[in-house]
Amino acid sequence: MRRVLVAIALATLSISVASAADIEVRIEKMKFVPDETRIKKGDSIVWKSHEKRGYHTVWFKDEGYPESEPMFPDESWKRKFDKPGTYVYICGPHPEMVGRVIVE
Repeated sequence: MRRVLVAIALATLSISVASAADIEVRIEKMKFVPDETRIKKGDSIVWKSHEKRGYHTVWFKDEGYPESEPMFPDESWKRKFDKPGTYVYICGPHPEMVGRVIVE
């Protein structure tokens, strides 16, 4: 019986790990695209700069989360979300750029 329970637990764990996703948010024309992203707990967002020049960051300022490293064209930054909630972020150098991650 114990082996069966361990097998079920391992199968459940592998399904949970396999279902986590990386979702891309594009940075282009001084905007986060999309500016609101809904994901599941355990998913990650990858922000990628599609700008031609300059740099951007991702900063969850109100949450106290550290600002990302500057992203120049074709560079990216990734964060995993393990707790449900709404996470608002800005671009540090361009605070008029605002985005939101909703973790369900």
